[in-house]
Amino acid sequence: MGALWHPNAVRRVHQDAGAWQGGGRKLVWHTTEGSSLPNYGGSAPHFTLDPKDGSLWQHIPLNRAARALEAGGPNFWHTVQVELIGWADTDLAESHGKRERAVVNWTDAYYKRIAELARWIEANFDVPRTCGVTFVGNGHTAHLASLDALKRYSGHIGHQHINGNSHWDPGTFKIAKVLGGGRGTVATGPAIRDLGRGDRGRDVRALQRLLVKRGYKLQGSRLDGVFGRGTQAFVVHFQWKHGLGIDGIVGQNTRTALGFDAADLQLGLGTPEAGHVDMGAVAPAGPRITVGTKLIAPARVAEHKLAAYLLSRPHGVYSDRQIRTISRRYDRIARSVGLDPLLVVAQMVLETGNLTSFWSQPPQRNPAGIGVTGAPGVGISFPNWTVAVQAHVGRLLAYALKAGTENAAQAELVRFALDVRPLPPSRRGVAPTLAGLAGTWATDTNYAKKIARIANEIRTT
Repeated sequence: MGALWHPNAVRRVHQDAGAWQGGGRKLVWHTTEGSSLPNYGGSAPHFTLDPKDGSLWQHIPLNRAARALEAGGPNFWHTVQVELIGWADTDLAESHGKRERAVVNWTDAYYKRIAELARWIEANFDVPRTCGVTFVGNGHTAHLASLDALKRYSGHIGHQHINGNSHWDPGTFKIAKVLGGGRGTVATGPAIRDLGRGDRGRDVRALQRLLVKRGYKLQGSRLDGVFGRGTQAFVVHFQWKHGLGIDGIVGQNTRTALGFDAADLQLGLGTPEAGHVDMGAVAPAGPRITVGTKLIAPARVAEHKLAAYLLSRPHGVYSDRQIRTISRRYDRIARSVGLDPLLVVAQMVLETGNLTSFWSQPPQRNPAGIGVTGAPGVGISFPNWTVAVQAHVGRLLAYALKAGTENAAQAELVRFALDVRPLPPSRRGVAPTLAGLAGTWATDTNYAKKIARIANEIRTT
């Protein structure tokens, strides 16, 4: 794989869907069915291109999956997704007074700009310069024979061909002009990274130094090179003050407004100096999670990684917004009592199938099989996710700590959890590490290994 970020694209970063999960390398073309850059919310592609003037935005790096397709699987199958500003629906374009924006009316100049982006993606993501599908219009989809055929497919393809999607964009797209035009533009040198919660390095310290010059006072007045909650709060305030998109991420627009030298933002810039740790920071990545990993430990990943993992997989009836709220609850409550949120969330994912199980759905909201014995209807339900997470975290804490060794906050949460469902005294403190949960929390002897596997997947999301 080549560069992750297009050198000429404006970065307007959206939430990615997670890591790639195999499949042939594909470039999927969409149309926005509008005349301007959409507000994608939680369903962004990798790129948006305006073929009329060549304006280009990148929302997700090429090593992560996008979220612009309805069906979950195709998003992960090495599928680079590009939205082209315009309409597959000619009548709709004309009703908006934008006849020239209809795909059927796109000129050679439009296709030249599309082809140049295609050459860059082909070169940097190994997408073959081929197409084995026919682009049709008049409201028709042209799905491939099966999802398996779609997963194996390599080359250029349209949204209309993706199984499980009802959209028929980009319509009668002239794919031959895309395959036949454009010049190669392989990016060289390191990509410039956007900075957000959990990042570390001299580039973060340079950002903090600039924020101090702008009048922001870091906690303890230390430049520690850790992008924690405090640094994020200042970035959000700066974005609000200057009319930028408020996402807490230092992307191209925020860098420009700050006057930040791009040379300070290249990847691979070493580690921060020792010093004060900003509130909400995470521990260094460290070794892989194993059955011997301790439950009581600093957070090993930033909260956004927890949310990204949960969002990247089917999650029952919960909306993306609800999933983010649940993730934040876990991060805040686990941190407050010294449990690593990564391990708590990994256990929740294992117990609930990433919130798809019956007992995890409303109105039960049971995050870890608490009281669920397998007998029909036997189990505990919770009125909301704050209470549910408190009960889960407190119960896991009781497994991790022997009675009488807790601090005040830990003791209070343990009492709350054991009021919900008592725990035999013999189970207190049996699991200072993940290994202690196998055969105690669950009868499965591989229970700890499964939690460790999920935790390592989250770390690499």
